[in-house]
Amino acid sequence: MSRAVAKGPSALPQRSPLREVVQPYEATPIFQHEYCDVRFWYPWHFHPEVEIKHVISGSGTRVVGDSVEAFSAGDLCLVGSNTPHCWTSLAVRNRWVRARFVQFDPALFNSLPVEGLLQRARLGLQVTKTGLGEATAELDRLFAARTETRQLGHLLTFLGILAEAGVTRRLGADLATPAPADEGRKLAGQVLAFIQANSSSALSEARVARQFDLSPSSFSRFFSRAFGQGFARFLAELRVAHASNLLLREDDDVAVIAKRCGFGTVASLNRHFRRVKQLAPSEYRKQARRANAGLRAGQHELVRCTGNALAVRQERA
Repeated sequence: MSRAVAKGPSALPQRSPLREVVQPYEATPIFQHEYCDVRFWYPWHFHPEVEIKHVISGSGTRVVGDSVEAFSAGDLCLVGSNTPHCWTSLAVRNRWVRARFVQFDPALFNSLPVEGLLQRARLGLQVTKTGLGEATAELDRLFAARTETRQLGHLLTFLGILAEAGVTRRLGADLATPAPADEGRKLAGQVLAFIQANSSSALSEARVARQFDLSPSSFSRFFSRAFGQGFARFLAELRVAHASNLLLREDDDVAVIAKRCGFGTVASLNRHFRRVKQLAPSEYRKQARRANAGLRAGQHELVRCTGNALAVRQERA
């Protein structure tokens, strides 16, 4: 069971959560990921999809709604629709964190017995020792399934296990941390989607402000409130995420990757990459490929980078 750490308003991220725009590789009812990285650090965020998060290795701090707790390997949680959350940790030399997660539309299970479970998940639920073995085994079957029908079946079984008495414990208080106002959520989602689509080009804060008919000063204030950091730093970290993706799955020279990701020069890529990953790009490529042995042999396919995590999905028959 995770050990609770400082809990309360002062321990929560002092910013509005980032809205994640889920853009799956292909249109499927559920979207599953496996990844490894030097640390957990995807920003405090929310999305309309329900999420299952299973930590395979690594430890740090988990924030779900108004709950702030320590987590370790084996941590398995269900996070409800639009509930702000993040898992964070410090980088440890020569140690990689691993996790997998599943996102799905809660409407898939409307009027089914697990609907109440998904409502309770808005406060965040952690799987207890009572159900951890059975739930993890069913999650294994979900990731191994090669058809959507079987995936949905295993997902429903997994949720059925969690719906049983005593299998989960609530993380948040009676009132989960509310998501930002609808208008702010909508604009944040649009801004994020635009930046993701254009991060490899010559993208400036002024250009994005014009795209959304905002003055530079108004956009800067909005961006800092919505994303918890300035535009330039956020864009650099998004480009590092893209570079991480390419370093793992492609053989292009680092200079080519720097241009493809929007950094332009190797020096710029190196500077930002070292700040974020604590490694040079070439060293990261070597360690990431070693940690993901077999990934590039066709057993898996890299589909996107979420934050700065390496996300993969099992290749389907």
